[in-house]
Amino acid sequence: MAIKFRSTSTPELRNLYRNAYKIAKECVKGDKIMCPCGCLVQFKKESDSHVFYSKSKELNLNMQENKCKDRYHNGVRARTNGAYDERMLRVRGMMARYIHAYNKSAPAIARAVKIKKEPTSTEPIDRSVSSENFIAIMKQLKGLNQESSKNAILLCPCGCGDVFCKVTKQHAFSRKSGSDCKDNYYTLTRMETPIEMTTDRILSFKMMHASVDKILSLRTNELSTKKSTGLKRRR
Repeated sequence: MAIKFRSTSTPELRNLYRNAYKIAKECVKGDKIMCPCGCLVQFKKESDSHVFYSKSKELNLNMQENKCKDRYHNGVRARTNGAYDERMLRVRGMMARYIHAYNKSAPAIARAVKIKKEPTSTEPIDRSVSSENFIAIMKQLKGLNQESSKNAILLCPCGCGDVFCKVTKQHAFSRKSGSDCKDNYYTLTRMETPIEMTTDRILSFKMMHASVDKILSLRTNELSTKKSTGLKRRR
């Protein structure tokens, strides 16, 4: 049974929505999944690309599916962190149990297979100020941050200008404001319209370029050191 969904969100709920979306993407046609928008409806996928709940094929999967899709994106991009009410607690409980059950029942072989991620491109991003280059440098910096070693001092790729120390393998964003930096990053990189390049964003663009240059320079130095060390050992 579906429930009405409000725009109020929390970091925990946003994380649950993203995990449910990831599950929906991983499942194949015919699998039963839960809509990741928080409506709590479970349904069978009608195609491998079917992620959000839709009432019937006759409706061309449009009205309800688009409604749930908008609901999902509004939920994960929300900036309000309201107190939990009865509805939010129900969503949290049911989605958490669904995600836990999926992870527990997923075939061991599927969990063991790790998709080898392609290394982040080291091709230089054009330094001319534009929305396209701003997004490109954000994505490149995020990838390089993820590939950097623990305890590295990094710049947040969301454009906030915050510098942080990496504490886990996948730590790529500043945690100064909870999950705001990650949310801001995905909001900007998924925008369909060009980003307005304000004075602050131009400054962020230059800072991110400098951070990328620093990471690539350190990586080059590390490779040179390893090569020279290897040659000495062979001798």
